[in-house]
Amino acid sequence: MAEALNGLRVVELSPTMTGAQVGQLLGDFGAEVVLIEPPGGSPLRSQPAFPFWARGKKSIELDLHDPADLGVAAGLAASADVVIETFRPGVADRLGIGYEALSARNARLVGVSITGFGRIGPYAGVKGYEPLVMARLGGLSAFAGMVPRPGPAYVSVPFCSWSASQAALQGVLAALFERER
Repeated sequence: MAEALNGLRVVELSPTMTGAQVGQLLGDFGAEVVLIEPPGGSPLRSQPAFPFWARGKKSIELDLHDPADLGVAAGLAASADVVIETFRPGVADRLGIGYEALSARNARLVGVSITGFGRIGPYAGVKGYEPLVMARLGGLSAFAGMVPRPGPAYVSVPFCSWSASQAALQGVLAALFERER
């Protein structure tokens, strides 16, 4: 039996757990996912869950600061159905692999850009580290009752990353539905 996303091509430009989870779930349902890793491999490779997040994906190491490698990445992305990126706002655009540049080459492209704090606003340029996002959302205070001392509590479960990946996944599937409709 054909899988739901069979024939879908996805390029994952993400060194983060959030992007890896989106690519993983699309791949689980039949999409062909190509993970573009920096030279030396993804920083996620040091995590015990990397085999889980990378299962079924193809992988290529490319230096996005090298013009030849950037051309390969842009070619892969421009011929994809979906591109997942988790750079801070403006980084993909500066590299020439932002949604505007890629969609000019492929009008059917669905792009998902996952940031910690949105594309505009005072925190847009801040790296979306899990504890920072959790703190900004008030999550550390919300978990304060879990510890016997006063003050915030850090929870090791990546609530923000998981929530962001699920929201992104729903957005991708909705955009694909609309594209086909």
